[in-house]
Amino acid sequence: MQRFELIDAVGTVTECLSSFLFRVSLPNGHTFVGHLESDLLSKVSSGQIQCLPGVKVSVQLRAFDLSSGRILSVQHPEPEGCSVDSQQLG
Repeated sequence: MQRFELIDAVGTVTECLSSFLFRVSLPNGHTFVGHLESDLLSKVSSGQIQCLPGVKVSVQLRAFDLSSGRILSVQHPEPEGCSVDSQQLG
């Protein structure tokens, strides 16, 4: 049995507070401060990932404390003109 329940969600970065702290907004309007998971910290410091306002992120919140959460992954949008139409494939 877990000591606490975790809530997985997808949110949008609204503000960059520092290089590893971000204000994240969920689709239901709830906002909180999110910090990067340790695996992502090394990628951000090396420049492989940029977490900018407007970027979708996968987050994990603890049910008893909804004021902060952990950013698990960054979902960058595809550049315009690079999307493939399913009708073109066949």
